[in-house]
Amino acid sequence: QVVAAAPPVPVLQVPQRSDNSFSVQVTTTSGFTYYLEYTTNLTTPTWNAAAQTPGNGTIKTLTDTTATGSWRFYHALVQ
Repeated sequence: QVVAAAPPVPVLQVPQRSDNSFSVQVTTTSGFTYYLEYTTNLTTPTWNAAAQTPGNGTIKTLTDTTATGSWRFYHALVQ
């Protein structure tokens, strides 16, 4: 029986905001997909998809090109 290793928890690094774009970097693992999600209200459980990228063992940038509001909360998921 083969058991897949769990990927490391993604850590948002080097956050940057420019005009209506927000980006972060995450260290990736091959075989997993990384997702950036946002919400504007932490009291509601609704998170919106902003970006995704397949992991390949390098540092990847996830970019939200719709960051038009005055603030957003972000997190990253890996599957």
